Amino acid sequence: MRRLGGMLMVLSLLIGFTVAGGAGELETPLRVESNADLAALPGILGSGTEIDPFILEGIQASGTPGLPALSLRNISAHTIIRNSTFSGAAGCAVELQGCSNIWILDCVFADNATAISATPDCQEIVVSLCTFERNQQDVNATTQSIALDDGYVGNWWDGNAPLDLNGDGLSEIPYLVQAGEQLLLDKRSLVFPYAGDRSGDPEGVRLEIVYSKGETFGIESTTEMTMLMHMADESTRSTLVQELTGHAEVLSAPGTGYAELDVEVIENSRIMHIDGMPYEGGEGLDVVVSMGSHRFGGGSMGAYQAGNLAEESTVGPLQFSYAFYPVRPISQGYRWASDTLLPPSDFGLTEGSVTMHGDYQLLRIEEFMGVQAAVISFGTEIIFDGDVLNESVGTISLSGTAVSAGTIWLELERGKTLRVTFSSDSVTESFHLGELLFTLEQEMSFATDLTPEF
Repeated sequence: MRRLGGMLMVLSLLIGFTVAGGAGELETPLRVESNADLAALPGILGSGTEIDPFILEGIQASGTPGLPALSLRNISAHTIIRNSTFSGAAGCAVELQGCSNIWILDCVFADNATAISATPDCQEIVVSLCTFERNQQDVNATTQSIALDDGYVGNWWDGNAPLDLNGDGLSEIPYLVQAGEQLLLDKRSLVFPYAGDRSGDPEGVRLEIVYSKGETFGIESTTEMTMLMHMADESTRSTLVQELTGHAEVLSAPGTGYAELDVEVIENSRIMHIDGMPYEGGEGLDVVVSMGSHRFGGGSMGAYQAGNLAEESTVGPLQFSYAFYPVRPISQGYRWASDTLLPPSDFGLTEGSVTMHGDYQLLRIEEFMGVQAAVISFGTEIIFDGDVLNESVGTISLSGTAVSAGTIWLELERGKTLRVTFSSDSVTESFHLGELLFTLEQEMSFATDLTPEF
């Protein structure tokens, strides 16, 4: 299982989301008083659960006098409001009272007295990828009731002066939003609008992974690895050539930008040698691994459960992610970078810190496997330091670095990862009670093809 870890972990970078349909045309002002009323709306999608939320979309509310354009009260069912425009409200455009589990994304709020209002008894309200322009007040809420980013992306604000030093389309400086008597933070505000008018965008393409619930993929990958284990006065050299065939299924893609997948290893054939002698252990191992993914490439391995909030976050299941695609249009030759905290549990650590720096470039756009694909190069450095609890000897400390370089082919039209190749070198040191236990050096090359099954 552990030898599959490196191969499977990279799959978390490959595989996003979309949900078709919506509630149809709804007349505004619209007031919904309960979960039952919400479920009874004409054309409403979903069942209100974490993996199948209610979806309100396509609302076009303009010039509502006095009353909120959309008022939700006492709603606890998981609900998404998306792809809608609220403009010219004399009072509040979207009002939330006593609500929880509401996600507002890809909406435009323009020329309203107040764009979004949430009472203090609201909780787990998330706003992301929205555009706020020319509102007298953008948000009226408390820090306990609302989050203005999803842990990966935030929103575009007309009063913001974003500073994007690494080119990922997200500001390095949090944007302060005056929300009534409180100040709220959008820690990942956008440099260019995602929702609404994009006429001011630079020329180029947007890189985005797209998932649909129930979608399946075939996976074929090959790994070659050399490992040198140094313990006391002894050293062991191991080599591995592994061919893996797998199947991935999208379990949920609720429309928030996060998706949950299961990857099943169907066939695992390998040739392994230890100090030149064949080693036969682990043949034919079948594994099912759960993974999470964000539409812009972030992912988590093994720890993702739809709807569960990361320990230090109130905004979504992936507070920490493998930052990858920029949230902006890019053209050939464009470079960007990322610095990210990763979950220690993804690396087998019970506690500790894991940081990743990545450098990326859009090399070209070419025809690949019969479709137009973006070809992206990447180089990453991961530094980790933490502890593992061993039942036999107690706490073992691990520290090290892993450096990788590779290429990704991403289909532009449907947002599908088609191929990934990379090589990596890593060094890990292990200590127990201050004494060095071992040093492990690894060299690995990896190639995988993903075949969407439409």
